[in-house]
Amino acid sequence: MDIRPLGADSTNAVLHLFNTVIRDMKQKGIDQWDDIYPSKELLKNDILAGSAWGCFEGETLAGYLAIDADEPKEYAALSWEWGMDNHLMIHRLCIHPLKRQNGYSQALLAAVEKWAAETGCKAIRLDTHMTNKVAQYTFEKNGYAFRGTVEFRKGTFFCYEKEL
Repeated sequence: MDIRPLGADSTNAVLHLFNTVIRDMKQKGIDQWDDIYPSKELLKNDILAGSAWGCFEGETLAGYLAIDADEPKEYAALSWEWGMDNHLMIHRLCIHPLKRQNGYSQALLAAVEKWAAETGCKAIRLDTHMTNKVAQYTFEKNGYAFRGTVEFRKGTFFCYEKEL
């Protein structure tokens, strides 16, 4: 398993991964992502901005996330505990359906948490759709504390935070 920031040469693999993951989520009744979000432009911007990280099995992209300081305005209503002035956000964490339950999420989270801590970040925040039980379990298992809910276009999202 190799975890690293993604370059422009990974764009097609990222788009393919998201198409696969979105199709799988729909089949499982998880209405979190669609043709509007995450858009191809957003994913390409993640890569160009240096926010995109990938988890590889050999040369195959098995997982993805973006990490940056872009916090949704809806988060202002929540009671956060850590990193008020120095935190980052994880967005769009996904693992290929055929690669799940192999530790990729945990490894990807650990790698970006280590990187964030080394840059002086004090906390990481993230969210997931209320129907995405696998993501909720993954975040809680990896030390993220539930902080409340927010409403986005696709419904209620559970928000989490972890002190680094």
